[in-house]
Amino acid sequence: MINRLLFINIAAMVAVTHSVAAQCTVHPSLPINAADCGAAPTLRADQTSALQAAINASCALATQNVGPAPVYIPPGEYLIVNLSIRCSGLVLYGAGSGGSRGGLGGTRLCSSNSTAPMLTVGTTTAPVARVTLQDFQLSGYCGPSFPPGGITMACMYCHVNRVTITGFNNFGMEFTGAASVCCGFDDVNQTEIQVAATTTLPTYAFRVTSMEGTAGGPDGISVINSNVNAGCPGDGNGFIVFVTPGTDIASSSGWIGNRFEANCNSAFHAINGAMALSRFASNRWENTGSGGLTISLTNPVTTDPPAIFTGNVWACGAGNCTYVDSNGRSVRSQEFFGPTTTSPNFFTSQTAGGGASAVTLREQTAAIEKTTILNSRLIPGAGLYRATVSLILTKTGTAGTISATIGWNNGTLAQSSTTGTLATTTAIGTEIDGSFLFFSAASQNITYQTTFIGVGGKPQYTVRIRLEYVSP
Repeated sequence: MINRLLFINIAAMVAVTHSVAAQCTVHPSLPINAADCGAAPTLRADQTSALQAAINASCALATQNVGPAPVYIPPGEYLIVNLSIRCSGLVLYGAGSGGSRGGLGGTRLCSSNSTAPMLTVGTTTAPVARVTLQDFQLSGYCGPSFPPGGITMACMYCHVNRVTITGFNNFGMEFTGAASVCCGFDDVNQTEIQVAATTTLPTYAFRVTSMEGTAGGPDGISVINSNVNAGCPGDGNGFIVFVTPGTDIASSSGWIGNRFEANCNSAFHAINGAMALSRFASNRWENTGSGGLTISLTNPVTTDPPAIFTGNVWACGAGNCTYVDSNGRSVRSQEFFGPTTTSPNFFTSQTAGGGASAVTLREQTAAIEKTTILNSRLIPGAGLYRATVSLILTKTGTAGTISATIGWNNGTLAQSSTTGTLATTTAIGTEIDGSFLFFSAASQNITYQTTFIGVGGKPQYTVRIRLEYVSP
């Protein structure tokens, strides 16, 4: 009889556990441990109510003078549907993200049958502020289909540190809101986003979405030292997309020191959409598949500066890269090719263009015939260029001079400019330099050549040429 009653009581307790929100044991001066709210590290039972109870209990502790308590999720795997944060000042943290494919240890929240993003922080109608997320993994691999997103944030001055996001459709992390109304000045650091090759919808690692109307998008977003790995089942996946339903400006943002990597045999979207004052610095963009990378920008004509690219590395692979700026307002400098498989047709920098634009030829013994530095093509296209030339004598001759000439075509007439002359009888190390600013039309060859006049003996020289794209 006792055993029978005990069995009934245990069964009743189990039923209550699944139907009633977990009750938390909290102390106002200590972090809330999700285990004290009933959360158990298992994938056999839904832990959403217990984890959400821990978050809600923290929010309930907040007063005018006291912020919400930090919420700690111990290491292990937790089955969830989705979670939400609806208060400001909350710190949600785990025991580490476990890295790619889970790794060893860490805290993993695995979503099943979600019809919403795995984690929602605020909304555009009820934004929050100063929320911190760190040291856990969000995975959408626990259900038969991917959830529609990883993290969506309508948040001011929020922070995401050392978080891994895998197994999602649409976006890994979304910043949403309107700059003049809510949301922005968020930073993401050392975050890892894995875009699965099995996505069923066009999916981006990052999405920046502005609200309807004229207010614009979330402002001041910074993503630094983070990593994206992406597969590609077909057309449509990408690294960053700017979605701007509003009629005015898009958000300003900074993307610094990140690595964006794809393995895709169809065209992969590196960056797509409308933006203003976006900065891309010291990132590596790479597609190791055969599909190449596409960059498609719209920079509305506003008082904001245009998109700026500096110090990036583009490893486009065998599939080439395309760069389209519909307003011609982006600025690019000091950018570089990646591996030798990168197509030479992609404008990779203001000093590279559609070919090798950094020329260094040492110990030359003869005049160099007209040689193309680059063809402007559509990328970078028509615009102002600057060619800087250096001639250095490395072995004297008995007579004559050497000069260098840069040639271009402004769309109406072929043009050229020539340096001063370098006498072959002067001291070794004597140098002649020239700098030429000119306009080249699109799809025209920019060339260089050297000329010998009356040269005797066997002089030698070094020629260095650097070509810059200055502006449209």
